[in-house]
Amino acid sequence: MKTYLSFSILVLMSLLFIACSSTQVVWRLNYDVQCKNCGSTPDGYLNIQFNKSVGKDSSFTIIIKNMKN
Repeated sequence: MKTYLSFSILVLMSLLFIACSSTQVVWRLNYDVQCKNCGSTPDGYLNIQFNKSVGKDSSFTIIIKNMKN
């Protein structure tokens, strides 16, 4: 179970990295998506913030807890 969770988090992080770094993904989604702040916090949380603007400015944040413990 722990291995499955680790693998799932790794796959999700890879997809998010591609979304942050690839302009082709942005154009396919028809969104202006930029990775505003990608990184991990000192307390072991992965903090990813995207700024999405479609007509009006809006933003959303994805926070994933580190599952090491």
